[in-house]
Parts: sequence; C-alpha cells; structure tokens
Amino acid sequence: MKLKINLLMAALFAGMMFCSHVSAQKVDYYVAAGTSFAQYKTYKWQRANKALYPEKALDEMFINVIAGELARKGLSLSDSDDADLIVTYQIAIMDDMEWSAGHSTIPWQGMVGAPGLQGGPVGGTNTIKKGSFILDFYDVKQKRQVWQAHATKTLADTTDFKKRENNTKKAMAKIFKNYPPRAK
Repeated sequence: MKLKINLLMAALFAGMMFCSHVSAQKVDYYVAAGTSFAQYKTYKWQRANKALYPEKALDEMFINVIAGELARKGLSLSDSDDADLIVTYQIAIMDDMEWSAGHSTIPWQGMVGAPGLQGGPVGGTNTIKKGSFILDFYDVKQKRQVWQAHATKTLADTTDFKKRENNTKKAMAKIFKNYPPRAK
C-alpha cells in the first residue's frame, strides 16, 4: 500500500512539473527549395487577407522592428510594384491554461485507516497568454512563397510599451538569425 501511495505521489509530482513548464520561444522555418536569396534586394509590405492586426502603435512597432532586421540583411523598402519580395506578418495571442501546484502543510488523510501525508498537493490554474507570429516572404516574379518563420512563445504579462519593444527586438533577432537560409 505504501508503495502504491509513493508511486501515485511521484506520478502526480511529475505531472504537475510537466504542466507548469513555461516554454521558451520556438521558431520553425519554411524555405522553398532551390531559392537563391542573394537575388532579393527590395521588399514591399502587404497585409495578409482576413488577418487581424494589433492596435496602431503595436503594429507600427512590429513593422519598424522587422524593417530594421530586413535592412541589416541588405533589403531595402520599396513602394514599387517591382519590389523583389512581398513581406507580410500576422500575429495571434491566445489564452491558455497553466496548471500550478504546491504542497500544503495540512495533514492529508487518504482512505480511512491509511496514514496521513504531510504536505499533500494543492493546485490551481492560471490563464497565460501564448503568442504566435508568422512572417512570410513572397517572390513577386514567381508569385510564390519562398520563406516563412513561425515563432511561438508564452508572453510576459506587461503593458509597458518599451518592454514589449525590447522583447520584440530580441524575438526578431532570433527569427532573422536564420535569414538568409544557408544553401544546402
């Protein structure tokens, strides 16, 4: 019986640890096979169809931070329809649940006659925000997507614009670390 209780407690603890894990930023990429990124020198912004964008100040911040990374990669903004690339971004923020757990100091009785456990598990849930960001590059002449970065991250709970901007700069630096992609 004691072994079963210990196994149950170990499984419960492992489950709580797994559920309370907060993920770091994860970035996935799509690269069109055979694309020579050296040919791209200019880009033009475009809105994705049916996409929702953040309030004006945040939207401008995203565009400025992305534009700074594009400039560091040698790409210039163009208003011409002859730009080499069309660049779009989309962002979604979703609520998710995070399970949290701890231990109480209240003696806990299992079944009648079973020994009490000091520090039984207690827990609850918290709502956390998860962000999903997609950045797409489309070749204008070939009329096809040539590159995409998809980043996901648990977001900090802040309304401080400067902190959001700094976090966005770090995220974009990580995203653009793999642009242009290395030839295989």
